[in-house]
Amino acid sequence: MTGTNRSEISNCGGYYSVSPNPASDIIKVKFEDEVKINKSEDVILVLYNLSGHKIKQERVGIPNSYMELKVSDLKKGIYILKIISEERQETHKIIKK
Repeated sequence: MTGTNRSEISNCGGYYSVSPNPASDIIKVKFEDEVKINKSEDVILVLYNLSGHKIKQERVGIPNSYMELKVSDLKKGIYILKIISEERQETHKIIKK
C-alpha cells in the first residue's frame, strides 16, 4: 500500500459501510449518505493483503446506492479495502471467512 502503514489502517469515516463482515462470497459497499452521491462519479475499490500487496482493484460507477466486490476467490484472512472517490477516501478492514 503506497504511503500507508499498518498504524494508519482503521475503519474510518461513515460515508461508506461494508457488509457482511466477515464475508465468504461477496461484500457490499453501501453509501450511507445518499445526498452526497454524485451519480456520474467513479469509485475505485482496492483490496490489499496485510503485507500491503494489491490483491484486486475495480473501478465502478455508481448506478445505485451500493457496489459489490467478489471475495469468494480469496483465502481466509484479513484484508484492507480502500474506497477511493473524487470526494473522499476510506479504509476498512475486511475479514474473509
